[in-house]
Amino acid sequence: MIRNRKDRQKEAGFTLIEIIAVLVILGVLAAVAVPKYFDLQENARQSAVDAAAAELQARLNQRFAQALLAGSNCAAAQTAAQTEVTNNSVIGGGWTVSGISWAQAAQGGGTQQVFESSVSLSHPTVTGGTAIAASEAANTKALQTPACN
Repeated sequence: MIRNRKDRQKEAGFTLIEIIAVLVILGVLAAVAVPKYFDLQENARQSAVDAAAAELQARLNQRFAQALLAGSNCAAAQTAAQTEVTNNSVIGGGWTVSGISWAQAAQGGGTQQVFESSVSLSHPTVTGGTAIAASEAANTKALQTPACN
């Protein structure tokens, strides 16, 4: 069977140039999307660390408030809050807390006494099995007790 020119033009298909153009477009999209994906992963890891630090600060504040409501004075409430955080090294979601060492500090022009500590947070597997090491600077967060006058 001999085909003429009109018969060949009726055939549906893509030319080599069209296929190459699509591949180039897909390559450009991939080159833009992949770095954004890795940025999102890093942001998710950092958000997880921030959330764990916020939970720790909330526990500190809660224990301080409970001690005050139970009739303790401010200094005793600060001590109770410090003890609560120091004695519980594992918090929600498998986070491990280490490196707590409380130091007294003045706040509000020296009229209020607070205790501050930096803590290191680590998690065995966060976001896709990637470990977050406790030594990373981004995982070191500051805690502070509520102030006493």
